[in-house]
Amino acid sequence: MNIENEETSEDEILAEAMKMQPEDILSMPSLSGCTCLHLCGEFGSMKCLEYLISLKLDMNPQDSVGETPMHKAGRKNYFEAYNTMKAAGGADNLKNLLGETPFQVLHDETLY
Repeated sequence: MNIENEETSEDEILAEAMKMQPEDILSMPSLSGCTCLHLCGEFGSMKCLEYLISLKLDMNPQDSVGETPMHKAGRKNYFEAYNTMKAAGGADNLKNLLGETPFQVLHDETLY
């Protein structure tokens, strides 16, 4: 069932969503492409990050500007979150639309 179909009732959408696994729901991107992992990077939430890692989520989702959760953590100088994501399979060499890697933004002293 395509839950984005305009003819689908709210009850059908709810029934379909209830069949989903937590990891499927938590890895769904927002309209800007951000996932829960992006938010963990943005806010340095270690407890949330560790939970999402335990679900074996893709550690390298890119949002609409090509940023990964590691870019978000790097921009805020959240070394612990950055290193935890890297240890869980996050790539520090994926470029955003500006050509920046998470490693570069982590070490860019002009950001903080």
